[in-house]
Amino acid sequence: AFFQISFCRCLQTGASKGYGFIEFESDDVAKIVADTMNNYLFSERLLKCQFISPERVHENLFKNSNKIFLKPSQPAVRRYNKIRSLVQKAKMTKRLLRKEKLLRKRLAEKGLDYDFPGFVSLA
Repeated sequence: AFFQISFCRCLQTGASKGYGFIEFESDDVAKIVADTMNNYLFSERLLKCQFISPERVHENLFKNSNKIFLKPSQPAVRRYNKIRSLVQKAKMTKRLLRKEKLLRKRLAEKGLDYDFPGFVSLA
């Protein structure tokens, strides 16, 4: 039977990184499982398994393996998608137009004659 299991996930999105680690109580069982499951086709993916001796395992490998995973809250996405009032929209439009005007001015100062539709065409 396995002793501990750890799946690696991206801290920002919570998506799986595609690999994990399993610690077994017995080295013999771990070797048998690694040999048996290596190159095993599982859910349209080829599993790669290998035995790592206990001396080579980092002490913090299973540090938070018993912690329940909570998906990140992604506050930036919620902030971007929130419903805004007319005053907030007007303020945001004014800021975007000012930044675009500054960008066009900096491009002209550098001698670049570059015309892009930008935010002015939408406002």
